[in-house]
Amino acid sequence: MGTTSTGQEDTSRKQGLSAAVMDRIPAWITPNQISLGRIIGCLVVVALEIAGASAMTLAVVAFVVGSSDFLDGMLARHRGQETKLGAFLDPLGDKLFFLAMLWVLWQRSWVENYILVIILIMESHGLWFPLLCMARRGFQGRPLWPPPQVKPNRWGKFKMGWLGYALGIIILGKACQAHWLYLFAWYNIWVGLGLGAVAIAIYLWDFAHGEYQ
Repeated sequence: MGTTSTGQEDTSRKQGLSAAVMDRIPAWITPNQISLGRIIGCLVVVALEIAGASAMTLAVVAFVVGSSDFLDGMLARHRGQETKLGAFLDPLGDKLFFLAMLWVLWQRSWVENYILVIILIMESHGLWFPLLCMARRGFQGRPLWPPPQVKPNRWGKFKMGWLGYALGIIILGKACQAHWLYLFAWYNIWVGLGLGAVAIAIYLWDFAHGEYQ
């Protein structure tokens, strides 16, 4: 009984902390505005890289832009402002931020090309997996259109966040000239790739068992 009570208290405390943070966001700021801000922030990251900004500047801006990922969805649920537009903007901002970070690291040769290729292949599942489902329809003689709706699973969401911050830590490690941060980032990249592999395995398992018709 004591353990259960403690667990409930911990959960309530976390929920109370999240609510307190959400309540501090001005009412005129909407979740969709935060998502749009993240998209604009991605363009800022790209512009800074083109302008030859320092690694520390990139690290700070990337941290601010990436942190907004936690705010828009949480704020939408807290205020009951979940919309179809928000459901589109939130993952779009995530993808653009991820691609912007990859581009910066590729430009500065801070990550091996084979890692970039693996990550891009994983991220392209939103294209090749629906095509795979449509190919099955073709073999079965069924209409190809409209394409199946493939919702991201939780492992894929974890992978996106994990890899995004791992890439940011690489920039921070370079900015601080801290080799241990660079090694820590690489550890997290491999963890993120592992999460991505699990996500793709689940997609393929569901596909083999008749999902995504």
